[in-house]
Amino acid sequence: MTASKYFSAALRRKHPSPHARLPLSPASTEKTLKLHDLVLFGIGGALGSGLFLLTGRAARDLAGPAVTMSFAVAAMACLFSALSYAEMSSRLPNSGGAYSFSYAGLGELPAFLVGMCLTLEYGVSAAAIARSWASYLADAVPFLPSWATGVDSQFSFLAFLLVAALSVVLAMGMREAKWVINISTILYALIVFIIIGFGSFNVDPSNWNPFLPFGFKGVIAASSAIFFSYVGFDEIATMSEEAIDAARTVPLAIILSMLAVTGMYIASSLILTGLVNYSQLNIDAPFSVAFRSVGLPLVARIVAIGTALGMTNTAAVSLAAQPRIFLSMGRDGLLPRTFARSTRTSTLLCGAIVSLLAAVVETQELADVVSGGTLLAFLATNVTLLLTRTRIHSQTSKVPTVIYSFVVASALCGLFNKLAASKALPSWIFMVVAIPACLVPALMLLFSEFEGGEDVERSPPAFLCPLVPLVPLFGTFTTCFLLFQLSQKALTALCSWLIVSSAAYFMYGAHNALLANEYLILHESPGDGSYNSFDDLAMEANSIASETPSDEILASPQETVEDP
Repeated sequence: MTASKYFSAALRRKHPSPHARLPLSPASTEKTLKLHDLVLFGIGGALGSGLFLLTGRAARDLAGPAVTMSFAVAAMACLFSALSYAEMSSRLPNSGGAYSFSYAGLGELPAFLVGMCLTLEYGVSAAAIARSWASYLADAVPFLPSWATGVDSQFSFLAFLLVAALSVVLAMGMREAKWVINISTILYALIVFIIIGFGSFNVDPSNWNPFLPFGFKGVIAASSAIFFSYVGFDEIATMSEEAIDAARTVPLAIILSMLAVTGMYIASSLILTGLVNYSQLNIDAPFSVAFRSVGLPLVARIVAIGTALGMTNTAAVSLAAQPRIFLSMGRDGLLPRTFARSTRTSTLLCGAIVSLLAAVVETQELADVVSGGTLLAFLATNVTLLLTRTRIHSQTSKVPTVIYSFVVASALCGLFNKLAASKALPSWIFMVVAIPACLVPALMLLFSEFEGGEDVERSPPAFLCPLVPLVPLFGTFTTCFLLFQLSQKALTALCSWLIVSSAAYFMYGAHNALLANEYLILHESPGDGSYNSFDDLAMEANSIASETPSDEILASPQETVEDP
């Protein structure tokens, strides 16, 4: 493969069509998830991880009582991306989530990298949650040995056991697993209401003074750190192929779960910093230790046990989402075909990897890297929505260039802000250079022919993001800005992960992608477009290639491989 062919392969885009992908097996495509299932799935995926894993550290070391503002800022940044996710999920209701969105909008290599970022978001976050779950269990059951909980040890057997057990349950199928997730989410929500209810009668308002001990810089830094808290709403998109009326229910579930989680985060964090002075917060188990310090040991024990239950649920949601990303990548040919054959195989394989990771890696070493991967996935979704709307409505080819310029300018804005905060650059550079660099392309985009084209969408999706391009522009800016507020160690680890992922793509994905076979993509398959296996799909491609004249293939409107 020459360099030019590699470049073309990296940027070829997958036109969305049911014939362009290998569907799930009939057993796993049974549509069993209703709107309430999806909402509980999103709440369960987000609520435990951020509230009990990161709130203590963010309040004590970064923002103080103003951590409530940090949750609001992170929620606003997520809301912009959530609206973009909602529209793209309505346009492409399949199990790939942001990976599938990126494949249709950005290209093959960006999609592969987004898929690997989602692996950080789902698989690695499940390991982080399992590790924290073991720590909370140690607080609830003090006689457990350290080698089991990992509190004073590098190894955590309980974290390993949790991931392994959940993987086995999820491998049985979503019809059975959804009941486990729904019940545990409801029970966990009751624990949160107990925190808010009992805590509201025991807060000391003096603990909120000073409210901004680290200034607004601390609020922004904490917002980036707790962005991991909102991981969950995007996991709903991976359940699209198993959702009833996915084009309508998935976007609605994303918005509803996002609003519910935000309210509970803000209220709970306000109670936490009111119970105990922020400087005295326990990082590993902030809520249970705080209740014990105000003379409520029974509530503290209930909170500790309930937290372990909630984290079990959060880990289960992440472990449910991860195999579906690999399955989508596998049936597109970007990962080995084993992942495309069965969700059960993919679930067990992912579970084995994540369980080993949970056993030996410390939680905080994972959290910031996970946040970085999440931010990149959100960034890709916002940009994809902008490009999708541009290709539908705009009559000028200059708009995509302006969009990419805005992404670069937003990244520079975040970088300059971080350098100015660390005194590496004077603060005036941030005001004079970075902010105008973002505003100019944004204004160009707003005054472009974004909505003025004559090409009207024939079949609009069930959900359309409001205020486009403002919402995805804000989503793009906030994700880029927050990305550069992460630690240098986390950014270095994230860059290393992307480099390794790129190498894997060029060594395997570029050669084995289904889009590499033009005949398969350009021609509509006969019948209902379903195949029993990956091999049947390849045989169909070869049959089309040998029987169909080239001029007929090129004239087919069904699918197009869009090279740069």
